[in-house]
Amino acid sequence: YYQNQADADAGNNNFISNPTSYIVNESQTLYVRLVKNHFCDTVLELELNLNTAPVAENPVSLGPECDEDGDGWVEFNLEDAIPLLVPSQPGNLNYTFYLNQSDAESGNNPQNPLVNIATGSTQTYWVDISDGVCRSFSTIILIASESMQNVTNQTELEPKMLCDEDFDEFITVDLTEWHDELILSDLGIQFSYFMSQTDAENETNPITNYLNFPVTDSPTIIWVVIKNEAGCREIRYVEYEIGEKIPVNASEFQLEPFCSNVLDLTQLETEISNETGIHFYYYTDINSAESGGNDFIINPAQFPVNSDGMVYVRLEKNGFCPEIVLLIYQQGEEVPHQPE
Repeated sequence: YYQNQADADAGNNNFISNPTSYIVNESQTLYVRLVKNHFCDTVLELELNLNTAPVAENPVSLGPECDEDGDGWVEFNLEDAIPLLVPSQPGNLNYTFYLNQSDAESGNNPQNPLVNIATGSTQTYWVDISDGVCRSFSTIILIASESMQNVTNQTELEPKMLCDEDFDEFITVDLTEWHDELILSDLGIQFSYFMSQTDAENETNPITNYLNFPVTDSPTIIWVVIKNEAGCREIRYVEYEIGEKIPVNASEFQLEPFCSNVLDLTQLETEISNETGIHFYYYTDINSAESGGNDFIINPAQFPVNSDGMVYVRLEKNGFCPEIVLLIYQQGEEVPHQPE
């Protein structure tokens, strides 16, 4: 065996001394001189093509991935790691996946690229990367995040009833009031709010005024994305309903003219509303009536009066929103009579 044709043609002693352990560093052409008694010598070319094994990143990771369906397992496709393993030529190679190094080197027990691992765990797979001639090995680390814990079931989330508490015909809510109901502990939890399920699933068009969100329709449904620090999430919806006001027969009522200096403000309660089980609170000013404070008239059945006036009656009943009516009273005239 010779490294050049001239030496091979001459048959000199400059031949390769170690043909059984010849080191090849690059592709090259060698020359073989065949010699046999009673035959003419022949020189042949021997092409040595040195292929380079694929150069792979090692290790590469997939994840953290989340348990989207809550079954305690996370599915991975090992082929998703291919662009990470050999970024320069991922499409020109063959990839075979194994559970351990021994299987990878021997080619035994190849694995399906679709694998499942338990939430909160990691697992390493080996991959044989081959160009059909040469091959290299790498490892893929799979990371399965812990699933969301202690998120309230959808069926346990009851609608919240709203009332126009300040009687200004506007209702606003703080959507963060749901946090304690949605999850046992909100430590490290992110909440975002959406008007539709599609927006929630895609996390697009989040509600930005969630601390002062206007509620105009009944019911109003808000979709909430609950996400932990690993990026795993659950989606729930919460509901607001605008309560019905206590039905009243009129907005203003006129008491019978009074003659004494003590007036029974409660005398028209049965006429104000046909509902039963109503609590009536009497106030001397509208602001107090609207806020429903404790500065109501303590004894409305014996209200001291000395001139015409009005009071505000706040009606309250479980399951209804409060209502306010105006109660007007006037001093009666004395019966005309002849002077003595």
